[in-house]
Amino acid sequence: MATKRVYVYKKHGLIDDYRVFPPVLVLDHNDKFQLVNTTDHDAFVTIPDDPFEGGPVKAEKIPKKSKSAEKQPKAGTFGVEYEVKVDGKKAEGNSDPVIIIDPS
Repeated sequence: MATKRVYVYKKHGLIDDYRVFPPVLVLDHNDKFQLVNTTDHDAFVTIPDDPFEGGPVKAEKIPKKSKSAEKQPKAGTFGVEYEVKVDGKKAEGNSDPVIIIDPS
């Protein structure tokens, strides 16, 4: 059982924005998901469709420079987009980040 992490970071530019890496995360049923906030602002994560034990995640606060609680996938096949906001801005991968839970 491995903990697979997604990192939220600030991308500096003409207009600063926030990024999520990796943009697509593949979990096996024995893996756990964790979001790591590397920014100087609180991050808020929303994961709809109830893919994890404990129910859907709605605007869970991850304080600056910290990690979320580990989340265990439910049985079944899921591909779910989720949203991360930092400082009122939506963090993106290539588009909205995605979690895929492998059915095997």
